Amino acid sequence: MKEELIMNSNNETKVKFWNSQSLAFLMLLVISAILFGGAAAFRPAMSDTCFNILIGIGISLGPAALLSLLFRWFLLDDVKKELLAPLVGLEQRTALAVEKKVEEGFTPILKKVELLNNLERLGVEYVYDSRENALRQGTSFFDFLKGEDKAIWIIGSSLRGLLQESGYEDVRNILLQKIGIIHFLLTHPCVADLRAFQENRNPGDIPDEIIESLEYLRDHKVKPEMVKLYKGTPTCFAIKTYKRMLLNPYTYTKQAMESPCFEISCDHPVYDAFNQAHFGAFRTAFSMEITNFDNTIQSLRSETLKYSSRVLCVLGQLDPKRCPEK
Repeated sequence: MKEELIMNSNNETKVKFWNSQSLAFLMLLVISAILFGGAAAFRPAMSDTCFNILIGIGISLGPAALLSLLFRWFLLDDVKKELLAPLVGLEQRTALAVEKKVEEGFTPILKKVELLNNLERLGVEYVYDSRENALRQGTSFFDFLKGEDKAIWIIGSSLRGLLQESGYEDVRNILLQKIGIIHFLLTHPCVADLRAFQENRNPGDIPDEIIESLEYLRDHKVKPEMVKLYKGTPTCFAIKTYKRMLLNPYTYTKQAMESPCFEISCDHPVYDAFNQAHFGAFRTAFSMEITNFDNTIQSLRSETLKYSSRVLCVLGQLDPKRCPEK
């Protein structure tokens, strides 16, 4: 049978005294008293056996009933209070603990969600660990490059990796199929050696690679007007289509091919910013147009040594007496 509880003035839970259990104990106490009284009153008229039975029953019921009533009168509230004390505020403490655990667990997730939202807002679709992996068949950017049929723009230092090295065969085959719609912007050999020392390259290596790339483009029937030489060192290798852009930043001491690449979707802030400030280089006075591949290549080859010497002089790596005249 369940205990019947009441609230006192201090909002403490107490056991209601006069419930069915208390009445049962009281009845047992009364019965015990009756048995004692009856045995004493009718002792002369009853046998010893009957007397002993009544007294035994009275002794069995009376003290137990009395102790039970005393326990309920004086001790039950305190016992219940001690037993229930650990449970006071348990629901609130449990809720706070659960909330803290949930917050601790979700905080890193929320930060990642915030990061993903920012990347999406800026138009960052994917990040690759290297240029080769970004241009590998099966990547998102490779598919967009393959599907472009209007125009493609490519900016690089010498484009040696893209046009001449292994590891880029798949994307090179795609570019050769679209050679008539691709615009190329390479570094002019006159400033190319500015990167040579910081990349631990020999003077003249990068200008030679640029000339080799021009020969490659010539041999694959690229129109001269689709190629320009920029009189400044690039800060980012980049490929642009109308729907996607691949950005591969240059570092100071290593070639960009080893740096991460970022795939950017159109109609987003990063795409718009690089479209204006980076690919806008095609339209500046620093971009030298090529009208004839053979003449340009011949002229550049004859000037390569002079270009390298001038850069060495600017960097203080050559005896001033050996510096070419301006």
